[in-house]
Amino acid sequence: MGSAKSKAVKSKSFKKSSSVKNPLPKITLDDFQVTRFIGSGYYGKVYVVRCVLDDKTYAMKIMKKSKIHEENKISHIKTERKILGTVKSPFISPLRYAFQSKSHLFLVLEYYKGGELFCHLKEMKRFPEEWIKFYAAEIVLGLQSLHERGIVYRDIKPENILFDAFGHIALIDFGLAKQFMKQFSGAATFCGTSEYLAPEVITGDEYGLSVDIWSLGILLYELATGQTPFYDINDNTMYRKAIHDDLKFPEGFSADFKALISGCLEKNPSQRLTINQIKCHQFFSDTSWDAMWTKRIKPPYDPISKAISISKMVNLEPNFKVTESTPHSTAQNFSNFTYSGTAS
Repeated sequence: MGSAKSKAVKSKSFKKSSSVKNPLPKITLDDFQVTRFIGSGYYGKVYVVRCVLDDKTYAMKIMKKSKIHEENKISHIKTERKILGTVKSPFISPLRYAFQSKSHLFLVLEYYKGGELFCHLKEMKRFPEEWIKFYAAEIVLGLQSLHERGIVYRDIKPENILFDAFGHIALIDFGLAKQFMKQFSGAATFCGTSEYLAPEVITGDEYGLSVDIWSLGILLYELATGQTPFYDINDNTMYRKAIHDDLKFPEGFSADFKALISGCLEKNPSQRLTINQIKCHQFFSDTSWDAMWTKRIKPPYDPISKAISISKMVNLEPNFKVTESTPHSTAQNFSNFTYSGTAS
């Protein structure tokens, strides 16, 4: 009996050790074919790539460690990597892979064939109000996923909103995002894009999630008119207008749309609408938020059939090469950076 029991224990032990999975193979740049350049972010360039492991097309953001270190942006990159790997939303670009070499960092993201909202707005000049309602709803849901985790985006603008092949949108580029700690309720860093900066950012006051609501209001106005409401070629003049000038609407805005934008563009951040108040706003009275979240509502616009000529959006990169250089001693390795997700 004792011998049989001993054998059973040994057998169980063997099964347990044999069930340990082999670690995932190390992902490197050699696993991707770089086809073309599509744009630049704050800290790197973005390319369209094909992954030889799954034969799928992605967008790859390539960043130099030396530049990140020189500009003291290590925390920004770590925050972006964390957000991309942990925040799950249909309206936020998902991270597929992340890896590093001696001198570069690589983020592999979903590739959105429809291009930037910026490019389409530039071609069309302005969007109908019903279209704006649809895109605003998807943007709001993307922001909600961030704000629920205490993350302020700080970079809402048409260049950071992409269309997928079906016309749904996704927020990209979280290099300026910040995640608030439980004991910390605000930030004071002057950052963002000039036309979309909230008054409290301009004046250097401490700010919170409501700066994203201000930027959203600016964006909605821009989608309807083709111009941001306080724009001036001189940044200082534009800042003065944002802080002091009253909001003026051209003809053609519905009362509900004007009320929504006005609520987003309250000068006093404590008076500004919140995400939940926006979702309950009369402007969205006929919007099914559950249907929006699951993408059951057909987008109003087909970005593929009306897409801008590909030559305007990309440049071929037949001789692409990453040159490895000797990295700064403190930037040789970014801990917890590697990531391998499952593509849907």
